[in-house]
Amino acid sequence: MCTALNIGSNVLTHLDVEDALKEIISNAIDEHILCKSDVDIKIYKNDDKKWCIRDFGGGMKKSNFKFNINTDKLENHNIIGMYGFGLKDAIGNL
Repeated sequence: MCTALNIGSNVLTHLDVEDALKEIISNAIDEHILCKSDVDIKIYKNDDKKWCIRDFGGGMKKSNFKFNINTDKLENHNIIGMYGFGLKDAIGNL
């Protein structure tokens, strides 16, 4: 429920699950580029039949959940995101 995020109950109603997945995959692509990973992003169903999106980037930190400019992304013009809105929207949507 979106109200737990203090953003109102209808702020994400225009987004579908596909939009949330796109944002999570976009974040994985950004991490792949930033970390110059030689391991491909994995999208698969696990043993519990749940979909997983796994990148081999820098990992999640508390700071990733703040609305802020990611300075690592600021200087790289091949990156999709930068402000962190996509991750928060995806979490709120899912």
